[in-house]
Amino acid sequence: VELVGEAARNRRPEELLPLRQALESVLAIREDRLALIAADEAYHLGIARLAGNGVLLTFLRTLLGLLRPAKQSLMLSSGDRGQTDREHVELFRCLLAGDAERAQTVMREHIAKGRSLLLEHLNTMPGTVEENEK
Repeated sequence: VELVGEAARNRRPEELLPLRQALESVLAIREDRLALIAADEAYHLGIARLAGNGVLLTFLRTLLGLLRPAKQSLMLSSGDRGQTDREHVELFRCLLAGDAERAQTVMREHIAKGRSLLLEHLNTMPGTVEENEK
């Protein structure tokens, strides 16, 4: 959350073109789950680069790598995907406008939704052998 706020405060307009291209990649991918995860990671890492904090960028890169296996097995509904796309676009708009507070609010919501989806996925995992035999 802090990274997106710093990115909004510190960004220079010329630095936003690669981030826009990363956003366009995320929005264009529809069927290839692995490509979508890679594009999503590139978008979030692009935001972190704009913030200019190398330590937090490294931390985020590590965190995204740890989350990747869970995200690979998580299937998004069309509604969830639409919401995620809207959040990504809104984050970019906040960065473009330099609106750090709004960017942080959107990122908090984005993280909360992602966390909720992952927890929901974990709760639908198959039970133990004994439970499945009942």
